[in-house]
Amino acid sequence: MLAVAVVLAGLLVTAAPAGAATPQCTTWTTISGEGYVPSTSSGETNCWMLRGNYSWGVWALQMALVNCYHQYVGPNGPDSDFGGNTFNALVNVQRAHGIKADGGYGPQTRSVLKFYWDCV
Repeated sequence: MLAVAVVLAGLLVTAAPAGAATPQCTTWTTISGEGYVPSTSSGETNCWMLRGNYSWGVWALQMALVNCYHQYVGPNGPDSDFGGNTFNALVNVQRAHGIKADGGYGPQTRSVLKFYWDCV
């Protein structure tokens, strides 16, 4: 019984922060007037990413952080790796927008961010 509780507790901790219905961003799509926006492979932009993710969606987020917000995402610039520098950059931008600064990308952050074409 204790082992089941430990397993269940682990599942609760690793659940997607934006809810089970919100998929993970794995790539990017272009949206007229905005630019490169993180998305799912089907083009859904209502998606999430967290530290530890590695994808083209992370690259699109990093492009926005660097080009629109002048944030540092690492020594090589946008590299598709959601590491500590990207996390810190996203927290800075979330704070600047007055939203929950948790370092995660999801629908709320998506709604306030400017993306690459929107800011250049």
